[in-house]
Amino acid sequence: MITLLTVNDPEVRLAKTITRRADGGWDKVAYKDAFSFDVFSYPATSIHELSEMLFEIEGEDRSCVIRGELLPTANPANARRLLYDNEYSKATFTSAARSWVLCDFDKAEAPEGLTTEQERLDFLISTLPAMFHDASYHFQWSSSAGLEGWITPKCHIWFWLEEPINDADLKMLATHQQWPVDRALFNPVQVHYTARPTFTNCDDPIERRSGLVIRSRDAVKLPMKLIPIIRAKLNEVVREQRVSDINKPATEKLDDLLAQIGPDYNEPILKAIAHYIATTPIHDVDVMWLKDKVRDAVAIAPPGANSKREYTNEAYLNRSINGAIRKFGRLTSPNANYHAAKKTLRRMRTTR
Repeated sequence: MITLLTVNDPEVRLAKTITRRADGGWDKVAYKDAFSFDVFSYPATSIHELSEMLFEIEGEDRSCVIRGELLPTANPANARRLLYDNEYSKATFTSAARSWVLCDFDKAEAPEGLTTEQERLDFLISTLPAMFHDASYHFQWSSSAGLEGWITPKCHIWFWLEEPINDADLKMLATHQQWPVDRALFNPVQVHYTARPTFTNCDDPIERRSGLVIRSRDAVKLPMKLIPIIRAKLNEVVREQRVSDINKPATEKLDDLLAQIGPDYNEPILKAIAHYIATTPIHDVDVMWLKDKVRDAVAIAPPGANSKREYTNEAYLNRSINGAIRKFGRLTSPNANYHAAKKTLRRMRTTR
């Protein structure tokens, strides 16, 4: 099954609007934040059926896809994308093993001389492990693809898998094999944008925005036997890191993590916030100080694919800190620190 979400706010669109200026440049209006969705499950059993669905919804600017599965207890109408309970709402989605994967290329620098659509697609596929090279796929050029030339051919490429895989194992495998894609998508509630952009003052500069490319195999065979081996190695690395961190002050470790921000932003920020929350008693958590630390680190970090403003606004930081407190908050006594935790969360809300 493929989980399809449709925004129920008619004012919110999940497609970028791109305008051609008189000087030949481009102005882009990004996606609006969406908070609640109607949830549908779409059946698919092959790359061909997946491709049919993607063709069908790319004209729907209020629809998107996620990897997660709606919980049986959740209402499919007006659902929030929640993996965990919070103070106001119950969790709505959970991780599920899926037989498909989206590889989002937004940083691969192409060699000179690629002039056709297929040459650019072949280059992107060639940067993945060999198991992808002879597999059929559905491609969707990103909204900004080709606007400033093709040095970075930005594209979403969907594959069907021989065996379903859950998000944690998929992310672990992709990290171990260094897939050159955005691994933030390997998350149950991360939005997979599927709508084609809207152009004003000009036609779409890309002749074919999406398509299905048939190869000798219709599905990718992932090395599933590697996963327990990779997991064991990662667990050993984590144990060694914990021993190493014992003699390192928590603030020094936080600075190390913040220094890893850029050109990747989301994952380093979440790791830094999680570390601070996990190593600080909940009644000592200083939300304003933490936000300032993150913002300072983002300000001096090298540029990434997205605007730095996306990672310094109140909504993003509150959501990230709130999630870390729910998962890693140090409540040394369930009763004694309950009110301290509630106070910390209230203090976050007053700073929105």
